[in-house]
Amino acid sequence: MRGMTRLLRGGILALLAIACAAAPAAAQSEPTWKIRPDVEAPLLALEATIAASWLLGSQLSPAACAPLCDPSSVWGIDRWAAGRYRPGWRHVSDIGVATILVGSLTVLIADEGFTAAMQDAVVWGEAVLGALALSTITDFAARRPRPYLYGQDAPESLRMNGTAALSFFSGHTASSFAGAVALFRTESARHPHSWTRWLVLGMALSMAATVGVSRVLAGDHFPTDVLVGAIVGSSIGWLVPALHEHRLSLTVQAAPTQALVGVIGVF
Repeated sequence: MRGMTRLLRGGILALLAIACAAAPAAAQSEPTWKIRPDVEAPLLALEATIAASWLLGSQLSPAACAPLCDPSSVWGIDRWAAGRYRPGWRHVSDIGVATILVGSLTVLIADEGFTAAMQDAVVWGEAVLGALALSTITDFAARRPRPYLYGQDAPESLRMNGTAALSFFSGHTASSFAGAVALFRTESARHPHSWTRWLVLGMALSMAATVGVSRVLAGDHFPTDVLVGAIVGSSIGWLVPALHEHRLSLTVQAAPTQALVGVIGVF
């Protein structure tokens, strides 16, 4: 696990080296995405508020089966993880998320300069926070027990905590994949013919996958929690930049007997 931690810490340096290799060929001062502060600011605030509400999970009632759930009730694909509790792996996932966060901002600044990078970071942040917000809503709705509730290795106080019933789906994984894909979309839009964008994608996805695996090894999530998180995060990481790229617009048409709302864009 220590070797994995050192590898994650070195990820930022690797992403920076890749960005610096691409920067001389594409020193642009204009940001990649166009944003509207009157739209982006409320959206970011809403996403951040929903994502932060996860902190209230400890105020929820314990899982229905707490403090010890029946492993036979777990799906076959997930059953091998039932009862697992290795809290040390949480540090690996936290370092992985931090690596993607700092590494992505480092790549954007090295490639675009600080001012343009901060504007593109708004779009990147919308993808990451959007994935976290959707994960939080789903966690609260699904109330799936975490793997460590199916064994007695975890302290009973932890198994009786409300957050022990917030397993589906993994917010760490969703936000990591959203950040990785959103970064790749940005670099691809700036350098559509550059090979470095694929290196950025490979590095970012490797770290995102490491985050997901470590969440399972820690006993915080089942494999299906991580799989769904990866799919949802990747989808949001692709969709958010696409919405800014195509500049969708909302139109309202009124008639004496009806009102129509439409979304206009090019895909």
